[in-house]
Amino acid sequence: MLTRPRPRQARPDVDPIHIPATAQTSPTFDVGQHVGVQLRQYIWVPGTIVEAEYNTQYGCVLYTIQYVAANGCRLKERFLPKDVRDYE
Repeated sequence: MLTRPRPRQARPDVDPIHIPATAQTSPTFDVGQHVGVQLRQYIWVPGTIVEAEYNTQYGCVLYTIQYVAANGCRLKERFLPKDVRDYE
């Protein structure tokens, strides 16, 4: 006997109003500011913000950061806000 699957019900203990928004629409860092950028887990290197622009695919600001790689060449890559912090 074929039966229809029951529609998913929202969990009563999770209220969508209390879920924090992760979207960042305005940059928290300025162009030209020195920041730390996370390349891998526990690996942070100093860099400089070259550009900050809103990306609709990710729904947040992406930072273009220039940093010096381990082999000595300068690289420009884009990073999410979670991978950028104040340079200490």
